[in-house]
Amino acid sequence: MTRTPLVAIVGSGFCGTVAAIHLLRDPAVARLRILLIECPGRGVGGVAYDVASPNLVLNVPSARMSAFDDEPDDFLDYLRTRDPGADPHGYAQRRDYGEYLAARLDQAARAALERTGGGVTVEPLAGRVRDLQRDALGRLHLVVDTEAATLEVLADAALLATGPLPSSPPTWLEPWMVHERRYADAWTPGAHAPAGRGGTVVLLGTGLTMADVVVELRSSGHDGPIVAVSRRGLLPRTDAGPVPAPRGDELPPEFAAALADEPAYARRASVVELARALHRRGRELRAEGRDWRTLIGAVRARLPELWHRLDARERARFLRHARAYWDVHRHRLPAPLAARLEEEAASGRLELVAGRIVRAERDPGGLKLRVVPRSGGAPRE
Repeated sequence: MTRTPLVAIVGSGFCGTVAAIHLLRDPAVARLRILLIECPGRGVGGVAYDVASPNLVLNVPSARMSAFDDEPDDFLDYLRTRDPGADPHGYAQRRDYGEYLAARLDQAARAALERTGGGVTVEPLAGRVRDLQRDALGRLHLVVDTEAATLEVLADAALLATGPLPSSPPTWLEPWMVHERRYADAWTPGAHAPAGRGGTVVLLGTGLTMADVVVELRSSGHDGPIVAVSRRGLLPRTDAGPVPAPRGDELPPEFAAALADEPAYARRASVVELARALHRRGRELRAEGRDWRTLIGAVRARLPELWHRLDARERARFLRHARAYWDVHRHRLPAPLAARLEEEAASGRLELVAGRIVRAERDPGGLKLRVVPRSGGAPRE
């Protein structure tokens, strides 16, 4: 009897879970074992959606959050089985979305079991993949550290759905800062309950995670100042109201040329030129009374193609200089959360700082950080 093929999916966030669902649903697949690997303590939905807090919400309205292109109302239909009055333009809780993904995975697994008589299955595995190697026969060997033991998994294919890589630790970080709970990753258990309720908390970054952590800190009882520091001090734009349907003329000509089958032009594609074209087209849309978000949607739809047409130097340039500006327009704040941050800033309880932390040292009861402003002014502590 031949061995049942095995696909190892590393990561059970959105991408890993939906990939598993599509494999389970595929009528052409009659025999397959799917191993869905996630870090211990995390379930379906991963860091983004396997959360307990009711304070964290999606940053896209419910009507646009279906996991499936051919079922655009699927998430909204799911919400309405629990709340018939669910607002299509509202922002559902992130934990609701995690439960939705888990429900659809379970539904697909049960349907596959019935359709194939047990020939197609999915199994969760709590562990961390430490190594992945291909042998001489082309098979994949995964070394997985679980809480009980280290396992070697032999797979026919592997999908790495690990999400963004963790940020590199800052150069000024010392081990004692972690041991004394003066420094923590945003999603480390207990990170949102600082010892000093009235002291100053510094957040590294001013994006969507910063906004979530501000909400969690306030919900945990922290009533002191919060200072968010990033190199540019950019705050995500607000996603206010439904996005109008695109008309098809949003893309700047420079983008259309870069995406055309003209290899000679593609080699010359410049991130600087494309960024300027995007900015110019955004101004034109606003002058026409149109919504700039349709432009972001038009570019987003073609982004994979565009990325593959940039050479290594231009990709590095995008990551170094342009990514932050793209991110604040692409990954927007839900309007209620944006309003809350505005209130925090207006009251002086939240401060955004454009600059770099260059030094940290022990201070009675905490840390003393030296920040060099982006503007080039005098450093502050």
